[in-house]
Amino acid sequence: MKRMKNEIEIPERLVFFEGCTTSRALPETRLATYIILEKAVKNGIIKEYKTIPNERCCGYASMVRGDFKTQRDNLIFNLNAISRMGIPDVLFTCGACTQFLGNSPEFKRRGFRSINIIEFLYALSKTGDLEKLIDKKLPNDNKITGHYSCHLRRLCGIKMEELYREIADALGVRYVEMKDATECCGAGSEGEIGIKIAERKVENAENSGADIVPLACAGCEAVLTVASKQHNAKVKFISLSSLIAICFDDLDIWIDKLSGRKLQK
Repeated sequence: MKRMKNEIEIPERLVFFEGCTTSRALPETRLATYIILEKAVKNGIIKEYKTIPNERCCGYASMVRGDFKTQRDNLIFNLNAISRMGIPDVLFTCGACTQFLGNSPEFKRRGFRSINIIEFLYALSKTGDLEKLIDKKLPNDNKITGHYSCHLRRLCGIKMEELYREIADALGVRYVEMKDATECCGAGSEGEIGIKIAERKVENAENSGADIVPLACAGCEAVLTVASKQHNAKVKFISLSSLIAICFDDLDIWIDKLSGRKLQK
């Protein structure tokens, strides 16, 4: 897998790094991602995926608290686990994990390569494999808009708009860009300031006329889903994984099949 001007190859094998927020606070996103990966294997899009036994935090939370020893310990634990698997490509559903772990010098030194969920789905869209993965497209009168995660766009250099538009086209819906799509969701601030930033993001999404805001970052999702409910917003903030799961006819079967096995930590 490589990243260059948004030209992303689909890896044959990958490691799914769940991350703290996805694994602990967003069970629907977590399960939807597992279903995507299981169906990708079943449909011959990828050969296999693995997860890290007893996965630890990427280290971002420890760094913010100034606990650099725990940050380093977690980093080495996770990287050693990935090394033992022999799989260099690591899939993330969180922008902070994508940037903090994926851009760490030690991660790169070991030859690992990060791929965020939006990059993975974009790659499937470009190759036509997304149509092979899903059973149906979204209703063609739906519109989606995107929030451009700070970690992904500013720190990882991912061209979010281009990826969103490609995915929307593959799903048969129109993409509309909200006002100030590049502004923070509020997770980077605290207290009343963070709340006001999140409320403004929700208002901008509402005013865009979109029905859904699929998100590529678990941190953004955690903040904006709460803010949208408090705002009584009609627009839905969900993960990109959940958006794709809507397009599976056999979703209920996969939920029954994986809920017990994959959600037991």
